[in-house]
Amino acid sequence: MAENEVYYPETIEDQPLPGTGQEAVPVTQQGSNPMGQEVIRPTAEIPKHFPEKIIAHETISKALDTRTRKIKAEFTFGKSGALKIGEYEFGVSGEIAFTPNGMAARNVNGDYTVAIDVATGDAIFKGALQAGSLIAGDSKVVIEGSPSGGRMVFFDSNLIPSILLGYV
Repeated sequence: MAENEVYYPETIEDQPLPGTGQEAVPVTQQGSNPMGQEVIRPTAEIPKHFPEKIIAHETISKALDTRTRKIKAEFTFGKSGALKIGEYEFGVSGEIAFTPNGMAARNVNGDYTVAIDVATGDAIFKGALQAGSLIAGDSKVVIEGSPSGGRMVFFDSNLIPSILLGYV
């Protein structure tokens, strides 16, 4: 359908008609005029600017490859924009949603398994949370794990270790 598009110049300049006061410019080559008559040509060069051709598949292919179904570039969502992966259907499938307010994931039973609230910073995890170390409560509790063993350190209000559980 794009090949049938008609492009129009952005501006059309007025050109005088031949024989209305415009000076005739004689042509010295007779090859284009077999009758040997005087040929009039415009004295001003007409701009030949056409708008650049823009095709939708070129724009899409740089950021979104529909053939391989891959996102190739960054997308920015508006204030109410969101990204939803999957569609929750009880007993069949779960979903995950990213919005300006946070992120939430539901399993096939409808239980929210992961949620992050961007306004408060609250995070909810239904399952086990695993990490090499964890600092909690404004650095008042430190939990560390290592292959040789773990430890928990509780600090008082002056950030002096007051309770140590595990290896030193």
